[in-house]
Amino acid sequence: MRTSNAHRIGSIDPKNVVDEYRNRALRELSDAEIFDQICAIVARPRVRGLTSFTLHAPLEVMARYGLMRFVEPSDRELARLQMVASAAVYGHQVDLMPAPARVYPFPDANTAAGELTSAFTSGDADGMETLVLSVASQFGTKSLVNLLTPLALPTLTGASHSHIGLWLLLRHAEPAGVENASLLRAAVRALAADPTGQMKSFQGMSIEGTQRLKTPPEQVCKETLDKLANPAKGTLGGQSIRELVEAGEKTGNVDTLFGDFIHHDLSQPQIDAAFRAVLRVSAHSMLQHDLEQAKFGWSHCLTLPQSAFGLSSVTTDRKLALAAALVWIMAYRSVLSDRALDLSWHPQPIKDASVLEALQTSPAGRLPRLAGA
Repeated sequence: MRTSNAHRIGSIDPKNVVDEYRNRALRELSDAEIFDQICAIVARPRVRGLTSFTLHAPLEVMARYGLMRFVEPSDRELARLQMVASAAVYGHQVDLMPAPARVYPFPDANTAAGELTSAFTSGDADGMETLVLSVASQFGTKSLVNLLTPLALPTLTGASHSHIGLWLLLRHAEPAGVENASLLRAAVRALAADPTGQMKSFQGMSIEGTQRLKTPPEQVCKETLDKLANPAKGTLGGQSIRELVEAGEKTGNVDTLFGDFIHHDLSQPQIDAAFRAVLRVSAHSMLQHDLEQAKFGWSHCLTLPQSAFGLSSVTTDRKLALAAALVWIMAYRSVLSDRALDLSWHPQPIKDASVLEALQTSPAGRLPRLAGA
């Protein structure tokens, strides 16, 4: 962070963001400087644990900053204002933890990995938070992501969102520094708070296999689509993502349908083919099922596997990313879906619609107007 611009976003009244943006001359700061200052606010975890807001706020600002380069120049100030508004609300509403201590440099990355795993398995949230920032500072964000990914993918803590933060951080590439990595503070604390709160599928996510799978990638994709289209249904015991995943695991569907597959030695093309099927089913589920479940249900059915696929591009254990994605999507298909997917279905094309209209309205809302035209 550039010290000359430090604290220019701090203590902004969330009811007066536009005027404060102007009065504090935030227009003079670059996007990176704006983001660095927002990180210093939103990265600080809540003293009394996660809420939905404090869980998603770091992910939101990372995602918005990553999309900033695609925003038209005429809309950039609005996009920046939204990021500042998120930081203002967070700083105004959240009882923040202080900055963690730092540790001495590690002799090598293997030592850092061992200490990180030890802190995780012992449930040392303070220690793990400190280690994560130290690893990011010494070895860079890509190394940090590689170390945390095997811990984050199978977890049920933090609404299974920690790997989304890793993927968003990775998209900023190596220029992302320790200030950006600090946005993972709440996520790693959630990981360490319940180290045994992990998926139980695939024999506790023990997925090593030595026998090569002979099925061609095209057939892997087709079989995965068929298995996910309409699995046996379970019962949702609660409304949280963790409860949904646990209900999905209780059906045994993912082990029954994919246990033999995931315990083979899979080639990279076979893993890619299975991921293609998972992401296709995720998209179809969002479009074909109950809209009331879209915001908190089918949207997560899309973003959880999507982030796992993104991480699989850098992690040495791509099959773990695929296994976690299969658990998530099978849980949603087993618990929330009310009918089989029609994978040949295509939404009715709407002609002459602008991108803005497509984002703000649904085809259902536009069809009567078209019929009467």
